[in-house]
Amino acid sequence: MHASSTVTRIALTMLPLFSQTSGWLIEFWDTQPNCGDNGGAADTERGGLPCQENCSLLGLEDVQAMLISDWDDGCKVSLFDGSPSSATCMGEPVWEKYKEEVAEDGNLADNNYSCQVGLEGRGIRYVSYTCGK
Repeated sequence: MHASSTVTRIALTMLPLFSQTSGWLIEFWDTQPNCGDNGGAADTERGGLPCQENCSLLGLEDVQAMLISDWDDGCKVSLFDGSPSSATCMGEPVWEKYKEEVAEDGNLADNNYSCQVGLEGRGIRYVSYTCGK
């Protein structure tokens, strides 16, 4: 009986490790105006652990759509153009939304992901994912 309770204790201790969700992911398309609706894979993607902040160069010509998955509560996605201040994601964003704003707009599915379209023509070169600011 003692061995059985030890195994149970180990299993219960490890349960939170197995139930952790994956981190956030943002996929970008500059070759089609939707989020892979026609089976097209993303042209590039950026991601991180839950609530992990990031500022990245995208390397795309003209972002048309992005799909944000596993978006953390209280976090925002900001898109920046190619101006010098954008290199550190400190300039004025050309698009910016918190998860909660997107939910209020009715554009958050399953409290988890959002496809944003109509982004072309803004010169998007950088993406920033920040939390709690």
